[in-house]
Amino acid sequence: MGRGKTIQIFLPDGAEGNITNEGFVVFKGSQVTTENAPSFSLSMIKQKQNLIEDNILLPEGDFHIFTEDYLFSSCSTDGAIILGRNTNGWNQWVNNSGKTLDDVYRK
Repeated sequence: MGRGKTIQIFLPDGAEGNITNEGFVVFKGSQVTTENAPSFSLSMIKQKQNLIEDNILLPEGDFHIFTEDYLFSSCSTDGAIILGRNTNGWNQWVNNSGKTLDDVYRK
């Protein structure tokens, strides 16, 4: 999974990634909250737990950290895993100019 020539994007909580032809890659070293919102869906909690069990997410201080670049099929799925709540990744991920994925890719 190369970082390619796609636009690099960020979440305010310390996560970075980009969109590729295969999906959405979250970069190694990106931070993930350990807290989950009460409304966080059970399927997302299970997916996050699987990443922890597979050592793709490791605890580091108040966060979990991605131990490798990791491919998700959706920018909303990875955003939810990272933020610990259901989210619309098209509106949460921004580039270094502050534009959302929606602004860059859909408008």
